Amino acid sequence: MTVQKHDKFGKVWVLCGVLRHMAGSVLTYYEDTDSIVDELKKSAESNKVTAVHVQAPGYEDCIAYLADRVITQRQYQQEVLE
Repeated sequence: MTVQKHDKFGKVWVLCGVLRHMAGSVLTYYEDTDSIVDELKKSAESNKVTAVHVQAPGYEDCIAYLADRVITQRQYQQEVLE
């Protein structure tokens, strides 16, 4: 799933709306912005998502503190292409 910000409706707002209506399996969400991951994991829907922080080159010092996992872009590419 890819989410794009639109006007006042940000990524977390959209994801939480989707997650509220999902039943069953946990969604895996890959994101390269640490603050988005942390905001998502602070939400009431956090138990319905595995948030993976994908570190962008040059931003290794920006770490999502609440991420379920932190990976590199290379690891991300390997995971999604498998």
